[in-house]
Amino acid sequence: MPRSLPPCTRDERGVALIMTLLLAFLVAAIAIGAIMMSGNNVLVSRYHAREAGLQSAADAGLEIGRDSLNRNPGMLPATGDTVLALNQPVRDAQNQIIPGYTRSIYAGRTGGRTGGLGSAGQYGLNLASVVSVISDPRGAVAARRLLLTQSSWSQFAVAVNSWTGGPVY
Repeated sequence: MPRSLPPCTRDERGVALIMTLLLAFLVAAIAIGAIMMSGNNVLVSRYHAREAGLQSAADAGLEIGRDSLNRNPGMLPATGDTVLALNQPVRDAQNQIIPGYTRSIYAGRTGGRTGGLGSAGQYGLNLASVVSVISDPRGAVAARRLLLTQSSWSQFAVAVNSWTGGPVY
């Protein structure tokens, strides 16, 4: 006599369909997760590239400020700061304007080497700071600061205690 199966095990017509759907949902969830992770990597890479561009443009602004002060050291006020550039367009290495980027450059006296007034040698207030601020259309801002020291041309002179004559070249 053949053995009969219990009634609950004979009626399994929809189990394969449910298992297939669950497996399809699982594979879809894994695929969506992978797509989301790769999309996030692209966004992070773009952010880092934009940050590097902002920092480079800010560094270029520091060099513009340093060059301006080297050409005209009298432009520094005794107190406060001076604006060398205010919301000027930023140019790239090929002298093309970068759309939406603006640069402001400020310069001012910083004080003595210990941060206070004077006490920095024969020139008194011989430290200056240049600050370059870059902003982009999305509102990101990069600010860089450069500390400059005033040096004397006497560093290139010859120190002599006794002079016996003759030309010095």
